[in-house]
Amino acid sequence: MFMHNSCPLACSHLHQVPAPDVDARLAILQVHLRSTPCHADVSLSELATNATAGFTGAEVSACCQEAAFAALREHFQQKGEKGEMEPALTADSGHKKHKERSDGANKVNGEDSDGSEGPVVCMRHLLAAASRTAPLLADPVAAARYADDFSLNK
Repeated sequence: MFMHNSCPLACSHLHQVPAPDVDARLAILQVHLRSTPCHADVSLSELATNATAGFTGAEVSACCQEAAFAALREHFQQKGEKGEMEPALTADSGHKKHKERSDGANKVNGEDSDGSEGPVVCMRHLLAAASRTAPLLADPVAAARYADDFSLNK
C-alpha cells in the first residue's frame, strides 16, 4: 500500500492478541447466540470448554453463524418435504417466543426442534460447525507465521 511520507501512520504500535481462553470463548458464544433460537440441548459451557478450544474469536463467531445456517437449511428441507412451505414470509412468520437461559443462549419454548415454527439451533449443529472449522493457531506453521507477521522485532 502506498503511503505518502507526510502522512504519519495512525497506528504506531502492534499488539498481539492471544487466542481467547474458556471464559472469553463462552462470552463470545453468548453474544453470538443471544438472539438465536437454541434447543434445550445446547450447552455453551461444553462448547467453550471442548469444541472450540484453540479457536480465535472470529472462528467461534463463524461456528455460530454456520450452525445457524445449518439449522435454517434443515428447517426448510423439512418444510419442503412435508409440503408446508409458505408462499411468502410475513413479519410474524418463523418467530417463536424465547426466554433467556442461564448460559446466555435462547431456549425455544417447546420440546423439540421438529415441532417448532422456525429454525432452531441444536447442539449437533454447533458441534458439526466446530468440527468443520480448523483453528488457525492449532497449526504450528500457521501459528509461527502469525507470530512472525505481528512481531515487533522487525
